Amino acid sequence: MVEKLTVTDRVAHQYVLDLSISRDELLKYYRGSARQVSVTSVDGQKILFPVTAVQPFVTHEGVCGRFLLQVNSQGRLLSLKPQ
Repeated sequence: MVEKLTVTDRVAHQYVLDLSISRDELLKYYRGSARQVSVTSVDGQKILFPVTAVQPFVTHEGVCGRFLLQVNSQGRLLSLKPQ
């Protein structure tokens, strides 16, 4: 199914992130200790986003790699993709 994008669904900002979250750290998120990931983008901006966004990329070791995070004009997460 293809959904029509609204004005607020358009990409307003993109951030490149290097993530390295251990399995033990992810367990804290899944146990409810934390709901958001806090990371500094490669250009030095502090970014917060829901931990649920990394779920598709979790391995037995955790999450590791470079990702592209896209948000709309209200700062809502549109996508997180591996680079």
